[in-house]
Amino acid sequence: MTTHDEQWYRDQLNTLEKQLTESDCKWFDDLRIYSTLGAFMRDEKSVNAQLYMMMTDLLAAEADGSDAPSLFGDDPKLMADTLLKELPPAKKRDIWQLLGIVIGIAWLTMLIGGGWTNGGMTINFLAYIGVALVSIIMLAVIFWFMRTQIYTTVKLIRSKVGGFLVIWAIMAIYLGSCIAIALLTPPIFAWHVAYPWNIVVVVVFTTVGRADVFLDFQPQAALL
Repeated sequence: MTTHDEQWYRDQLNTLEKQLTESDCKWFDDLRIYSTLGAFMRDEKSVNAQLYMMMTDLLAAEADGSDAPSLFGDDPKLMADTLLKELPPAKKRDIWQLLGIVIGIAWLTMLIGGGWTNGGMTINFLAYIGVALVSIIMLAVIFWFMRTQIYTTVKLIRSKVGGFLVIWAIMAIYLGSCIAIALLTPPIFAWHVAYPWNIVVVVVFTTVGRADVFLDFQPQAALL
């Protein structure tokens, strides 16, 4: 059986979509947006593979004089909901990987930007735990919103001003919370790292983090 990776399906969908009629192109574009947003924390490959099969069916239907509403129904959002219910969730590894990247970036920022005193560095473990919890809560809220409020999310994305303001509002709340935790958490459980070991800690943490991201996100070739 021939299988492909996520990028192959995305490229094929982008190419085939140009062959649709104007009205069907608009319908399928809505379907892709709703499916992509609703598929947060689902298997992206399965989502795109299903959309690809629907695209080929639609092109065949157009050749016979039919259209998207006749084949799939008038409402692309309803079709997307039906599609997503049949698809498997994302692998737990992918979820933990995303959490690890967000938390890792926050921790690295704290290592580089804070706690440097008298030639050394102070690591406040309570602050790091607090930032990790805030990162998890932020991602959980974003995932919940994108999974349950798809129509609202699509409207925000299509409104450049609205999308810009929402993104900046989320980032401001997140960064403000992280900064407040870093500054206000009492150093009850803190570790002072003297120079030059503070530099070693930052270098090792950065190297390990970059290596992990590189290994996890290497593009996989399609299996032909």
